Amino acid sequence: MKDCGLKNIVLIGGEPLVRRDFMQIVDAILQRGMFVVQIFTNGSLVNDALLDELDKRNISPTFMISFDGVGYHDIMRGVTDCVPAC
Repeated sequence: MKDCGLKNIVLIGGEPLVRRDFMQIVDAILQRGMFVVQIFTNGSLVNDALLDELDKRNISPTFMISFDGVGYHDIMRGVTDCVPAC
């Protein structure tokens, strides 16, 4: 990607944060002089530990959080009580 002139990388999935090697992927991108500018996620794995790891690398990507709508989100995600928290 770097050889093609790409500088800004958006990580999408499925759910990219479920990968055990997620931070290794981020590190590989950064080591090549590119930047992680956005992460598309359902938000369930965004926590202080993840944010601390990104901060250690001096990056603060935008999180694009998917939400399927009131009455649908919890059913589609297989969770309960998310909608009231939103």
